[in-house]
Amino acid sequence: MMSKSSKESDKKRKKMGKGSRRCIRCGTHQGIIRSYGLNMCRRCFRETAEKLGFRKYS
Repeated sequence: MMSKSSKESDKKRKKMGKGSRRCIRCGTHQGIIRSYGLNMCRRCFRETAEKLGFRKYS
Protein backbone atom coordinates (compact mmCIF):
# COMPACT_ATOMS: atom_id res chain seq x y z
CA MET A 1 0.00 0.00 0.00
CA MET A 2 1.04 3.55 -0.65
CA SER A 3 1.27 5.94 2.25
CA LYS A 4 -1.05 8.94 2.35
CA SER A 5 1.75 11.47 1.88
CA SER A 6 2.97 9.87 -1.35
CA LYS A 7 -0.58 9.83 -2.76
CA GLU A 8 -0.97 13.55 -2.17
CA SER A 9 2.37 14.36 -3.78
CA ASP A 10 1.42 12.37 -6.89
CA LYS A 11 -1.56 14.62 -7.67
CA LYS A 12 -1.20 16.59 -10.88
CA ARG A 13 -1.46 20.36 -10.79
CA LYS A 14 -3.84 21.92 -13.28
CA LYS A 15 -1.98 23.65 -16.09
CA MET A 16 -4.83 25.11 -18.12
CA GLY A 17 -8.38 26.29 -17.56
CA LYS A 18 -10.21 28.03 -14.75
CA GLY A 19 -8.93 25.68 -12.07
CA SER A 20 -5.31 26.56 -12.76
CA ARG A 21 -5.69 30.20 -11.69
CA ARG A 22 -6.36 31.27 -8.11
CA CYS A 23 -6.94 34.59 -6.41
CA ILE A 24 -3.67 35.73 -4.84
CA ARG A 25 -5.54 37.08 -1.83
CA CYS A 26 -8.20 34.51 -0.88
CA GLY A 27 -7.44 31.51 -3.12
CA THR A 28 -10.79 31.09 -4.88
CA HIS A 29 -11.06 29.98 -8.50
CA GLN A 30 -14.22 31.96 -9.30
CA GLY A 31 -14.44 35.42 -10.85
CA ILE A 32 -10.71 35.98 -11.44
CA ILE A 33 -9.69 39.36 -12.90
CA ARG A 34 -6.53 38.79 -14.91
CA SER A 35 -6.28 42.23 -16.53
CA TYR A 36 -3.10 44.17 -15.73
CA GLY A 37 -1.70 41.04 -14.06
CA LEU A 38 -4.02 41.42 -11.05
CA ASN A 39 -5.00 37.75 -10.67
CA MET A 40 -7.57 38.63 -8.01
CA CYS A 41 -11.17 37.58 -7.65
CA ARG A 42 -13.76 40.28 -8.16
CA ARG A 43 -14.62 40.41 -4.45
CA CYS A 44 -11.02 41.02 -3.35
CA PHE A 45 -10.59 43.54 -6.17
CA ARG A 46 -13.52 45.62 -4.90
CA GLU A 47 -11.96 45.72 -1.45
CA THR A 48 -8.48 46.73 -2.62
CA ALA A 49 -9.13 48.68 -5.84
CA GLU A 50 -8.71 52.11 -4.29
CA LYS A 51 -5.36 51.16 -2.74
CA LEU A 52 -4.20 49.94 -6.14
CA GLY A 53 -5.05 53.28 -7.76
CA PHE A 54 -8.35 52.47 -9.47
CA ARG A 55 -11.20 54.96 -9.28
CA LYS A 56 -14.92 54.26 -9.35
CA TYR A 57 -16.84 56.21 -11.95
CA SER A 58 -20.51 56.71 -11.21
